[in-house]
Amino acid sequence: MLKNINYFKGVCLITGTCIGAGMIGVPVKTAAAGFYPTIAAFGVVWLVMTCSALLLLEVSLAFSGDINFISMTNTILGKTGRNIAWVIYLLFMYSIMAAYAAGGAALVAKLGAYDPKMATLIFMLPFALIIYLGTTWVAIVNRILTTGIIIFFILLCFSIFGTTRTLQPIENLYIKSDLKVLFMALPVLVTTFSYHEIIPSLKSYLKEKLIPLKLAILLGGFIPLIIYIAWELVILLLVPVFGGNGLISMLSSNKNPSDSLINYLLEYNNKGNILFFISSFLFCALTCSLTGTAWALFDFFADGLAILKNKQGKLILSSLTFIPPIIYAIVFPQGFLKALGLAGAFSAILMIIYPALMAYKLRASRHLVANSPIIYRAPIGKILISIIFLFGVLILILEGMAGVSNFGYLH
Repeated sequence: MLKNINYFKGVCLITGTCIGAGMIGVPVKTAAAGFYPTIAAFGVVWLVMTCSALLLLEVSLAFSGDINFISMTNTILGKTGRNIAWVIYLLFMYSIMAAYAAGGAALVAKLGAYDPKMATLIFMLPFALIIYLGTTWVAIVNRILTTGIIIFFILLCFSIFGTTRTLQPIENLYIKSDLKVLFMALPVLVTTFSYHEIIPSLKSYLKEKLIPLKLAILLGGFIPLIIYIAWELVILLLVPVFGGNGLISMLSSNKNPSDSLINYLLEYNNKGNILFFISSFLFCALTCSLTGTAWALFDFFADGLAILKNKQGKLILSSLTFIPPIIYAIVFPQGFLKALGLAGAFSAILMIIYPALMAYKLRASRHLVANSPIIYRAPIGKILISIIFLFGVLILILEGMAGVSNFGYLH
Protein backbone atom coordinates (compact mmCIF):
# COMPACT_ATOMS: atom_id res chain seq x y z
CA MET A 1 0.00 0.00 0.00
CA LEU A 2 2.79 2.42 0.97
CA LYS A 3 4.57 1.67 -2.30
CA ASN A 4 1.42 2.50 -4.30
CA ILE A 5 1.02 5.78 -2.39
CA ASN A 6 4.59 6.76 -3.27
CA TYR A 7 3.87 6.05 -6.92
CA PHE A 8 0.73 8.18 -6.75
CA LYS A 9 2.57 11.06 -5.05
CA GLY A 10 5.16 11.30 -7.80
CA VAL A 11 2.61 11.11 -10.60
CA CYS A 12 0.52 13.88 -9.03
CA LEU A 13 3.53 16.15 -8.56
CA ILE A 14 4.51 15.85 -12.23
CA THR A 15 0.95 16.09 -13.59
CA GLY A 16 0.01 19.02 -11.36
CA THR A 17 3.12 20.99 -12.25
CA CYS A 18 2.72 20.29 -15.97
CA ILE A 19 -0.92 21.31 -16.36
CA GLY A 20 -1.21 25.08 -16.14
CA ALA A 21 -4.06 27.51 -16.57
CA GLY A 22 -2.65 28.56 -19.96
CA MET A 23 -3.63 25.24 -21.55
CA ILE A 24 -7.13 26.73 -21.97
CA GLY A 25 -5.86 28.93 -24.80
CA VAL A 26 -3.74 26.30 -26.60
CA PRO A 27 -6.55 25.38 -29.07
CA VAL A 28 -6.69 29.03 -30.13
CA LYS A 29 -2.96 29.02 -30.82
CA THR A 30 -3.10 25.78 -32.83
CA ALA A 31 -6.51 26.00 -34.55
CA ALA A 32 -5.16 26.95 -38.00
CA ALA A 33 -2.71 24.06 -37.86
CA GLY A 34 -5.51 21.48 -38.07
CA PHE A 35 -6.55 18.87 -35.52
CA TYR A 36 -4.50 15.89 -36.65
CA PRO A 37 -1.26 17.81 -37.31
CA THR A 38 -1.70 19.42 -33.88
CA ILE A 39 -2.13 16.02 -32.23
CA ALA A 40 1.02 14.85 -34.02
CA ALA A 41 2.83 17.93 -32.70
CA PHE A 42 1.56 17.15 -29.19
CA GLY A 43 2.97 13.66 -29.53
CA VAL A 44 6.37 14.84 -30.78
CA VAL A 45 6.73 17.48 -28.07
CA TRP A 46 5.58 15.06 -25.37
CA LEU A 47 8.12 12.46 -26.56
CA VAL A 48 10.98 14.97 -26.65
CA MET A 49 10.10 16.36 -23.22
CA THR A 50 9.78 12.86 -21.76
CA CYS A 51 13.18 11.87 -23.14
CA SER A 52 14.80 15.05 -21.83
CA ALA A 53 13.16 14.45 -18.44
CA LEU A 54 14.63 10.94 -18.32
CA LEU A 55 18.04 12.38 -19.21
CA LEU A 56 17.70 14.91 -16.40
CA LEU A 57 16.71 12.08 -14.05
CA GLU A 58 19.85 10.19 -15.10
CA VAL A 59 21.99 13.22 -14.32
CA SER A 60 20.22 13.88 -11.01
CA LEU A 61 20.71 10.29 -9.85
CA ALA A 62 24.43 10.53 -10.59
CA PHE A 63 24.64 12.85 -7.55
CA SER A 64 23.82 11.67 -4.05
CA GLY A 65 21.72 13.67 -1.60
CA ASP A 66 19.89 16.93 -2.23
CA ILE A 67 21.04 18.38 -5.54
CA ASN A 68 19.69 20.89 -8.00
CA PHE A 69 20.52 22.64 -11.27
CA ILE A 70 23.37 24.81 -10.03
CA SER A 71 25.49 22.05 -8.51
CA MET A 72 24.83 19.76 -11.46
CA THR A 73 25.68 22.35 -14.11
CA ASN A 74 28.72 23.57 -12.17
CA THR A 75 30.12 20.04 -11.89
CA ILE A 76 29.36 18.93 -15.44
CA LEU A 77 29.38 22.10 -17.57
CA GLY A 78 31.68 24.31 -15.51
CA LYS A 79 31.32 27.92 -14.37
CA THR A 80 30.00 29.18 -17.70
CA GLY A 81 27.23 26.58 -17.77
CA ARG A 82 26.45 27.32 -14.13
CA ASN A 83 26.24 31.09 -14.67
CA ILE A 84 23.96 30.71 -17.69
CA ALA A 85 21.77 28.35 -15.65
CA TRP A 86 21.50 30.94 -12.86
CA VAL A 87 20.33 33.68 -15.22
CA ILE A 88 17.93 31.60 -17.34
CA TYR A 89 16.47 29.72 -14.38
CA LEU A 90 15.72 32.87 -12.41
CA LEU A 91 14.25 34.67 -15.42
CA PHE A 92 12.03 31.71 -16.22
CA MET A 93 10.89 30.87 -12.70
CA TYR A 94 10.36 34.45 -11.52
CA SER A 95 8.40 35.36 -14.66
CA ILE A 96 6.21 32.28 -14.20
CA MET A 97 5.76 32.99 -10.48
CA ALA A 98 4.90 36.65 -11.15
CA ALA A 99 2.33 35.60 -13.75
CA TYR A 100 0.80 33.14 -11.29
CA ALA A 101 0.65 35.95 -8.73
CA ALA A 102 -1.13 38.23 -11.21
CA GLY A 103 -3.55 35.49 -12.31
CA GLY A 104 -4.27 34.40 -8.75
CA ALA A 105 -4.83 37.99 -7.64
CA ALA A 106 -7.41 38.39 -10.41
CA LEU A 107 -9.29 35.32 -9.17
CA VAL A 108 -9.19 36.56 -5.57
CA ALA A 109 -10.36 40.03 -6.61
CA LYS A 110 -13.46 38.48 -8.21
CA LEU A 111 -14.44 36.98 -4.85
CA GLY A 112 -14.44 40.33 -3.08
CA ALA A 113 -13.74 44.01 -3.54
CA TYR A 114 -10.02 43.68 -2.86
CA ASP A 115 -7.33 46.12 -3.87
CA PRO A 116 -5.02 44.42 -6.45
CA LYS A 117 -2.05 44.66 -4.08
CA MET A 118 -4.00 43.11 -1.23
CA ALA A 119 -5.41 40.43 -3.56
CA THR A 120 -1.87 39.45 -4.59
CA LEU A 121 -0.79 39.05 -0.96
CA ILE A 122 -3.95 37.12 -0.04
CA PHE A 123 -3.32 34.70 -2.87
CA MET A 124 0.45 34.19 -2.50
CA LEU A 125 1.06 34.15 1.27
CA PRO A 126 -0.73 30.82 1.98
CA PHE A 127 1.46 29.13 -0.62
CA ALA A 128 4.57 30.70 0.89
CA LEU A 129 3.54 29.10 4.18
CA ILE A 130 3.01 25.72 2.48
CA ILE A 131 6.49 25.83 0.93
CA TYR A 132 7.99 26.87 4.27
CA LEU A 133 6.30 23.95 6.07
CA GLY A 134 8.06 21.50 3.79
CA THR A 135 7.73 18.86 1.12
CA THR A 136 5.11 16.80 2.97
CA TRP A 137 2.69 19.73 2.87
CA VAL A 138 3.59 20.47 -0.74
CA ALA A 139 2.74 16.87 -1.69
CA ILE A 140 -0.58 16.91 0.20
CA VAL A 141 -1.73 20.17 -1.36
CA ASN A 142 -0.54 18.99 -4.76
CA ARG A 143 -2.57 15.76 -4.59
CA ILE A 144 -5.72 17.66 -3.63
CA LEU A 145 -5.29 20.22 -6.42
CA THR A 146 -4.33 17.63 -9.05
CA THR A 147 -7.46 15.65 -8.22
CA GLY A 148 -9.42 18.89 -8.54
CA ILE A 149 -7.87 19.58 -11.95
CA ILE A 150 -9.01 16.22 -13.32
CA ILE A 151 -12.48 16.33 -11.73
CA PHE A 152 -13.30 19.89 -12.80
CA PHE A 153 -11.89 19.30 -16.29
CA ILE A 154 -14.22 16.31 -16.77
CA LEU A 155 -17.19 18.24 -15.33
CA LEU A 156 -16.38 21.22 -17.57
CA CYS A 157 -16.34 19.09 -20.71
CA PHE A 158 -19.62 17.35 -19.81
CA SER A 159 -21.24 20.65 -18.86
CA ILE A 160 -20.21 22.30 -22.13
CA PHE A 161 -21.56 19.46 -24.24
CA GLY A 162 -24.71 19.25 -22.13
CA THR A 163 -25.65 22.90 -22.55
CA THR A 164 -24.35 23.85 -25.99
CA ARG A 165 -26.89 24.60 -28.70
CA THR A 166 -25.11 23.10 -31.67
CA LEU A 167 -21.88 21.31 -32.48
CA GLN A 168 -19.52 22.46 -35.18
CA PRO A 169 -19.30 20.45 -38.42
CA ILE A 170 -16.96 17.47 -38.24
CA GLU A 171 -15.02 19.17 -41.03
CA ASN A 172 -13.47 21.33 -38.29
CA LEU A 173 -11.19 18.38 -37.69
CA TYR A 174 -10.11 18.19 -41.33
CA ILE A 175 -9.26 21.77 -42.26
CA LYS A 176 -6.19 22.31 -44.40
CA SER A 177 -3.18 22.59 -42.14
CA ASP A 178 -1.09 25.75 -41.97
CA LEU A 179 2.35 24.33 -41.21
CA LYS A 180 3.74 27.77 -40.37
CA VAL A 181 1.18 28.07 -37.55
CA LEU A 182 2.06 24.57 -36.39
CA PHE A 183 5.78 25.34 -36.20
CA MET A 184 5.25 28.69 -34.49
CA ALA A 185 3.07 26.94 -31.88
CA LEU A 186 5.86 24.52 -30.89
CA PRO A 187 7.40 26.83 -28.24
CA VAL A 188 3.99 27.13 -26.59
CA LEU A 189 3.60 23.35 -26.59
CA VAL A 190 7.07 22.94 -25.07
CA THR A 191 6.05 25.27 -22.25
CA THR A 192 2.81 23.35 -21.62
CA PHE A 193 4.78 20.10 -21.26
CA SER A 194 7.35 21.59 -18.88
CA TYR A 195 7.75 20.02 -15.45
CA HIS A 196 11.49 19.30 -15.40
CA GLU A 197 12.22 21.94 -12.77
CA ILE A 198 10.84 19.67 -10.04
CA ILE A 199 12.78 16.50 -11.02
CA PRO A 200 15.79 17.18 -8.74
CA SER A 201 13.44 17.92 -5.81
CA LEU A 202 11.32 14.88 -6.69
CA LYS A 203 14.44 12.70 -6.63
CA SER A 204 15.06 13.65 -3.01
CA TYR A 205 11.38 13.44 -2.03
CA LEU A 206 11.05 9.88 -3.38
CA LYS A 207 14.36 8.94 -1.74
CA GLU A 208 16.05 8.21 -5.07
CA LYS A 209 13.84 5.17 -5.69
CA LEU A 210 14.05 4.49 -9.40
CA ILE A 211 10.68 2.86 -10.14
CA PRO A 212 8.52 5.61 -8.55
CA LEU A 213 10.66 8.26 -10.25
CA LYS A 214 10.37 6.70 -13.72
CA LEU A 215 6.64 6.10 -13.28
CA ALA A 216 6.16 9.71 -12.16
CA ILE A 217 7.81 10.98 -15.35
CA LEU A 218 6.21 8.51 -17.77
CA LEU A 219 2.65 8.49 -16.38
CA GLY A 220 2.71 11.96 -14.83
CA GLY A 221 3.69 13.43 -18.18
CA PHE A 222 1.32 11.24 -20.19
CA ILE A 223 -1.83 12.30 -18.31
CA PRO A 224 -1.47 15.95 -19.46
CA LEU A 225 -1.04 14.71 -23.04
CA ILE A 226 -4.42 12.98 -22.87
CA ILE A 227 -6.06 16.04 -21.28
CA TYR A 228 -4.58 18.38 -23.92
CA ILE A 229 -5.81 16.17 -26.78
CA ALA A 230 -9.28 15.88 -25.22
CA TRP A 231 -9.49 19.67 -24.75
CA GLU A 232 -8.38 20.30 -28.33
CA LEU A 233 -11.12 17.97 -29.59
CA VAL A 234 -13.80 19.53 -27.36
CA ILE A 235 -13.01 23.07 -28.52
CA LEU A 236 -12.89 22.20 -32.23
CA LEU A 237 -16.32 20.57 -31.90
CA LEU A 238 -17.77 23.61 -30.13
CA VAL A 239 -16.08 26.69 -31.59
CA PRO A 240 -15.82 27.62 -35.29
CA VAL A 241 -12.31 27.89 -36.68
CA PHE A 242 -13.13 30.71 -39.12
CA GLY A 243 -15.38 33.77 -38.91
CA GLY A 244 -15.67 36.75 -36.59
CA ASN A 245 -16.07 34.59 -33.47
CA GLY A 246 -13.72 31.86 -34.68
CA LEU A 247 -10.52 30.57 -33.14
CA ILE A 248 -8.30 32.17 -35.78
CA SER A 249 -9.98 35.53 -35.18
CA MET A 250 -9.37 35.16 -31.44
CA LEU A 251 -5.67 34.66 -32.08
CA SER A 252 -5.35 37.65 -34.39
CA SER A 253 -7.20 39.98 -31.99
CA ASN A 254 -4.10 40.50 -29.82
CA LYS A 255 -6.14 39.62 -26.73
CA ASN A 256 -5.33 36.85 -24.27
CA PRO A 257 -6.42 33.66 -26.11
CA SER A 258 -7.61 32.03 -22.88
CA ASP A 259 -9.86 34.99 -22.06
CA SER A 260 -11.26 35.10 -25.60
CA LEU A 261 -12.11 31.42 -25.54
CA ILE A 262 -13.69 31.57 -22.08
CA ASN A 263 -15.83 34.56 -23.12
CA TYR A 264 -17.06 32.65 -26.20
CA LEU A 265 -17.97 29.58 -24.13
CA LEU A 266 -19.88 31.72 -21.64
CA GLU A 267 -21.75 33.57 -24.39
CA TYR A 268 -22.96 30.50 -26.26
CA ASN A 269 -23.60 28.13 -23.35
CA ASN A 270 -25.31 27.97 -19.97
CA LYS A 271 -23.26 30.56 -18.11
CA GLY A 272 -23.76 29.35 -14.53
CA ASN A 273 -22.26 25.88 -14.73
CA ILE A 274 -19.63 26.79 -17.31
CA LEU A 275 -18.36 29.75 -15.31
CA PHE A 276 -18.17 27.71 -12.10
CA PHE A 277 -16.33 24.77 -13.65
CA ILE A 278 -13.94 26.97 -15.67
CA SER A 279 -13.15 29.07 -12.59
CA SER A 280 -12.63 25.96 -10.46
CA PHE A 281 -10.42 24.31 -13.09
CA LEU A 282 -8.36 27.49 -13.57
CA PHE A 283 -7.91 27.88 -9.82
CA CYS A 284 -6.73 24.29 -9.35
CA ALA A 285 -4.44 24.43 -12.40
CA LEU A 286 -2.97 27.79 -11.42
CA THR A 287 -2.36 26.96 -7.77
CA CYS A 288 -1.09 23.43 -8.47
CA SER A 289 1.49 24.72 -10.96
CA LEU A 290 2.40 27.51 -8.55
CA THR A 291 3.02 24.99 -5.76
CA GLY A 292 5.31 22.84 -7.91
CA THR A 293 7.18 25.82 -9.36
CA ALA A 294 7.71 27.43 -5.93
CA TRP A 295 8.90 24.11 -4.50
CA ALA A 296 11.46 23.77 -7.28
CA LEU A 297 12.65 27.38 -6.89
CA PHE A 298 12.94 26.93 -3.11
CA ASP A 299 15.23 23.91 -3.58
CA PHE A 300 17.11 25.69 -6.38
CA PHE A 301 18.09 28.48 -3.98
CA ALA A 302 18.96 26.01 -1.23
CA ASP A 303 21.38 24.28 -3.61
CA GLY A 304 22.76 27.34 -5.39
CA LEU A 305 23.30 29.41 -2.24
CA ALA A 306 24.15 26.46 0.06
CA ILE A 307 21.45 27.42 2.58
CA LEU A 308 20.46 24.80 5.15
CA LYS A 309 16.77 23.97 5.50
CA ASN A 310 16.52 24.78 9.20
CA LYS A 311 13.98 27.32 10.50
CA GLN A 312 16.12 30.33 9.68
CA GLY A 313 17.23 28.90 6.34
CA LYS A 314 13.68 28.05 5.27
CA LEU A 315 12.57 31.58 6.12
CA ILE A 316 15.32 33.00 3.90
CA LEU A 317 14.55 30.54 1.10
CA SER A 318 10.81 31.25 1.25
CA SER A 319 11.52 34.98 1.10
CA LEU A 320 13.77 34.57 -1.92
CA THR A 321 11.14 32.42 -3.61
CA PHE A 322 8.09 34.63 -3.05
CA ILE A 323 9.04 38.24 -2.32
CA PRO A 324 10.55 39.18 -5.74
CA PRO A 325 7.62 37.87 -7.84
CA ILE A 326 5.09 39.42 -5.45
CA ILE A 327 6.82 42.81 -5.70
CA TYR A 328 7.05 42.69 -9.49
CA ALA A 329 3.46 41.46 -9.83
CA ILE A 330 2.33 44.45 -7.78
CA VAL A 331 4.65 47.16 -9.10
CA PHE A 332 5.44 46.12 -12.66
CA PRO A 333 3.19 43.23 -13.77
CA GLN A 334 3.36 43.89 -17.50
CA GLY A 335 7.14 43.55 -17.56
CA PHE A 336 7.03 40.00 -16.28
CA LEU A 337 3.98 39.09 -18.32
CA LYS A 338 5.88 40.17 -21.42
CA ALA A 339 8.83 38.08 -20.30
CA LEU A 340 6.50 35.09 -20.58
CA GLY A 341 6.81 35.60 -24.32
CA LEU A 342 10.24 34.04 -23.94
CA ALA A 343 8.96 31.14 -21.83
CA GLY A 344 9.42 28.72 -24.71
CA ALA A 345 13.05 29.79 -25.10
CA PHE A 346 13.69 29.46 -21.36
CA SER A 347 12.07 26.02 -21.37
CA ALA A 348 14.10 24.92 -24.38
CA ILE A 349 17.38 25.85 -22.70
CA LEU A 350 16.64 24.48 -19.23
CA MET A 351 14.51 21.48 -20.07
CA ILE A 352 15.80 20.26 -23.43
CA ILE A 353 19.28 21.59 -24.24
CA TYR A 354 20.75 21.43 -20.73
CA PRO A 355 19.62 17.85 -19.94
CA ALA A 356 20.94 16.68 -23.32
CA LEU A 357 24.30 18.42 -22.83
CA MET A 358 24.74 17.25 -19.25
CA ALA A 359 23.81 13.64 -19.98
CA TYR A 360 26.11 13.54 -23.01
CA LYS A 361 29.10 14.99 -21.15
CA LEU A 362 28.46 12.92 -18.03
CA ARG A 363 28.50 9.71 -20.05
CA ALA A 364 31.69 10.78 -21.82
CA SER A 365 33.42 11.89 -18.59
CA ARG A 366 32.03 9.80 -15.76
CA HIS A 367 34.89 10.89 -13.49
CA LEU A 368 33.22 14.32 -13.18
CA VAL A 369 31.07 12.87 -10.38
CA ALA A 370 33.60 11.12 -8.18
CA ASN A 371 32.79 7.70 -6.67
CA SER A 372 29.24 7.78 -8.02
CA PRO A 373 27.71 4.45 -9.08
CA ILE A 374 25.54 4.38 -12.19
CA ILE A 375 22.07 4.10 -10.65
CA TYR A 376 20.16 4.78 -13.85
CA ARG A 377 20.95 5.27 -17.50
CA ALA A 378 18.13 6.50 -19.72
CA PRO A 379 17.49 4.25 -22.76
CA ILE A 380 18.54 7.08 -25.06
CA GLY A 381 21.62 6.82 -27.27
CA LYS A 382 23.92 9.48 -28.68
CA ILE A 383 21.93 9.94 -31.88
CA LEU A 384 18.68 10.54 -30.01
CA ILE A 385 20.44 12.88 -27.58
CA SER A 386 21.66 14.87 -30.59
CA ILE A 387 18.13 15.00 -32.01
CA ILE A 388 16.77 16.23 -28.67
CA PHE A 389 19.48 18.90 -28.53
CA LEU A 390 18.68 20.06 -32.08
CA PHE A 391 14.97 20.19 -31.26
CA GLY A 392 15.81 22.54 -28.39
CA VAL A 393 17.80 24.73 -30.79
CA LEU A 394 14.81 24.73 -33.17
CA ILE A 395 12.56 26.00 -30.37
CA LEU A 396 15.02 28.82 -29.69
CA ILE A 397 14.98 29.80 -33.35
CA LEU A 398 11.18 29.71 -33.54
CA GLU A 399 10.86 31.74 -30.36
CA GLY A 400 13.27 34.29 -31.78
CA MET A 401 11.17 34.50 -34.92
CA ALA A 402 8.01 35.00 -32.89
CA GLY A 403 9.63 37.94 -31.07
CA VAL A 404 9.25 39.23 -27.57
CA SER A 405 5.80 40.64 -28.31
CA ASN A 406 4.32 37.15 -28.03
CA PHE A 407 2.99 36.77 -24.49
CA GLY A 408 3.22 32.96 -24.35
CA TYR A 409 1.32 30.79 -21.88
CA LEU A 410 1.67 29.50 -18.36
CA HIS A 411 2.83 25.79 -18.23
